[in-house]
Amino acid sequence: GILEKGGKGQGGFERLGQGGLKRSAYKIENDDIEMSLIRMRLLKEIPYGHVPDLLEITKITQKVIQTDLENALGKIVDKKKNDYALITGIQIHGPNGNYLSLSECYAVVNGKRQKVKLSEKRIVNSSTTTIH
Repeated sequence: GILEKGGKGQGGFERLGQGGLKRSAYKIENDDIEMSLIRMRLLKEIPYGHVPDLLEITKITQKVIQTDLENALGKIVDKKKNDYALITGIQIHGPNGNYLSLSECYAVVNGKRQKVKLSEKRIVNSSTTTIH
């Protein structure tokens, strides 16, 4: 996972926060196209010269993904005909289990947005995930 200790994703995010968001960030690296595209998208959200830490870049990334997802849903879902739910957040892999820090949790029913509250614990892939 992205925040898993020693994981490729975490290293990629750490590089973003350690000067990895330079003009060269607009270049697509063939060996890591996904991280190249994420870097290019994040550059739009980070002021020039600012170097975010790992927590800040994670929060910015979550916000960007949610915004892009909501924009896409607005274009492809006919709210008059379809109900849907959106749950976004950051999954954190910790030494004592996994944690999900929710950002948004809502349903659109009959064209009206309604907040949805989840319970404290859920079982995901046979491991406990605590929702905060």
